Amino acid sequence: MIELDKMGAKGKMPAGNNTPADRFAMMQRASASFSSSFCILILLIFLLPFASNAQTSDLQGRAGVQVKQDFRKGFDLSLGYQARLDHGLQSFRGSYFTADLGYKLSKHLGATFEFRYATSPDWDKFRFGLALTGKTKVKKIDLSAKIRYQYEHFLQNWPEIGQFPDRQNIRLKLEAERKVIKHVRGHISIEPQIRIEARNTRFQRVRNIVGFDWEIVKNHHLDVSYYFQPQFKSAEVKYVNILAATFSLDLEKWKKKNKDSEKKAAD
Repeated sequence: MIELDKMGAKGKMPAGNNTPADRFAMMQRASASFSSSFCILILLIFLLPFASNAQTSDLQGRAGVQVKQDFRKGFDLSLGYQARLDHGLQSFRGSYFTADLGYKLSKHLGATFEFRYATSPDWDKFRFGLALTGKTKVKKIDLSAKIRYQYEHFLQNWPEIGQFPDRQNIRLKLEAERKVIKHVRGHISIEPQIRIEARNTRFQRVRNIVGFDWEIVKNHHLDVSYYFQPQFKSAEVKYVNILAATFSLDLEKWKKKNKDSEKKAAD
């Protein structure tokens, strides 16, 4: 009798955790757990620099423009310029020109080849890099992780006296982004960096960013961000505060432009 009661009217075991509603509830709990762990990780890395006493600090500014073009077959190209100020926004730090070629490997994974030329009153340098970015969505939050390898070379390089030696960077950026209000998205990220320079490997900095991206009109964006960036060198810790603004333009997709051109030609 007991076995018959457990079996149901049709002689089948109750669905229990096999129902779609139960599986959906389990997925929600797993997503909430992952989201909480991600936020805790960002908070722990953000608080890491406070374990040391600050020695120096600086307020810097950045202003830039960026143009992005999507091509067919998963490729995209981004060109940008940025001017930087330092020493309390009173000194010109340099001009930075960038060109990034991206390729979409899959729905959640992309690769980017990075190039940057920077010039200042004291130096000129080239930087080459390769990045892999993974993306996912948890409820209304977009999460991403980007790992980058970069190689930098100064034109004023003089190895014999240790002036501007070539260096390499390994960076890992964790970012969370979500819609705040219509046309405005908020984002927060953490990015530790390891530097390899003159045969020395050290933990060089932690870049923490919080900001907002405002879509002024379609495909025209203004991103305003605040950086809190502790930098480590020997026993000294330098706290850098950065105010940044970037205007970006997303051009129409290449495929759509070609179709429009063909229609005009046919007419």
